[in-house]
Amino acid sequence: MLALPFLALMLTAPPSDAVAVDSPLYLPPDMVEFFEARVDPGLPELDRLEGIIRVIFSDDGLDFAYSEVTRTAEGVFRTGTGNCLSFTQLIIALGRHFDLNVRYREVDVAPTWSKHGPLVVLNKHVNAIVSIGGRTYIVDVIPEINRVEIRGHIVDDNRGFAHYYNNLGAEWLAARDNEMAVKTFARATAIDPTAAFAWANLGVGLAVLDHDDEAERMYRRALSLDHENLVAMSNLSELCKRQGRTAEASRLQKKVEDFRNRNPYYHYSLGMKALNTGVPEAAIRHFKDALKRKKKEHRFYFGLAQAYAKLGDVADAIKNLEEARKFAPDANGRERYSQKLELLTSFGQHRREQRAPR
Repeated sequence: MLALPFLALMLTAPPSDAVAVDSPLYLPPDMVEFFEARVDPGLPELDRLEGIIRVIFSDDGLDFAYSEVTRTAEGVFRTGTGNCLSFTQLIIALGRHFDLNVRYREVDVAPTWSKHGPLVVLNKHVNAIVSIGGRTYIVDVIPEINRVEIRGHIVDDNRGFAHYYNNLGAEWLAARDNEMAVKTFARATAIDPTAAFAWANLGVGLAVLDHDDEAERMYRRALSLDHENLVAMSNLSELCKRQGRTAEASRLQKKVEDFRNRNPYYHYSLGMKALNTGVPEAAIRHFKDALKRKKKEHRFYFGLAQAYAKLGDVADAIKNLEEARKFAPDANGRERYSQKLELLTSFGQHRREQRAPR
């Protein structure tokens, strides 16, 4: 058994023009009727999109709530809950029904790790991209989550289906139904043989079943497709170590550590962990390490501002908020930072007035 296998959750799902009943994008007749009664198909495209989103979140609509469960579009309609993948499938299925150009967009984010029994899971994120009148709009289930968008790219149908079954396989594995997990990961690799993440996770499932030789082949297949796949690399290192192949295990582990150390978003994730666990001094060190590797990332500065604020250092908090605003990607981001700056500046002024001699 792998001690701590790394499992990549690439949360996306596929589009399809001919939607089969067993497709994650299938809309049953009662669901179509529900949304057509609440969204006018004759409205301009942007109004249609806003109408769909309003119905999904409103009290008299679906009243959608986030949950850590992968569901089809229909599953979200029945339960009113789902994860990032589920929400994105719902948006795409409904958007296409209302004649919108909606596609899936993978988002690379600062890594977040969570444990599921003996498993350590690397969580990824997906959202929907909508093209309207020459402009693109991003629709995201959690607009304010602490993430860093490194890159984002649209995925094709096959890659999307592979992500969907990969995600389901991860849930089977977390539930300790290892046989079903392997079958589901295998389905992902059959749909998209170029999906390195699915091959890596198929290796995890096989290793849990003690099929080490097959697991190693899956890890090496993943690495042939993506030589920087840390999931495959980490698990292959663990497998080699367990088999007494210590030299190869050490070489692979060193590559994992080197890749992580060069990644500014890995240091950012360490900073966020330190910040969220009440160690702002450590958070500052990690955020500064991230900035050494990428100097114009607004969220690194915002992390620093939060850490300094927790330490009561208002001057440095303001200084880093100003840098975050300068490097914000759009006007909305700059406005949000301006609002935070205004509040922090007012707080600093109030403190100075309290300290002034009377």
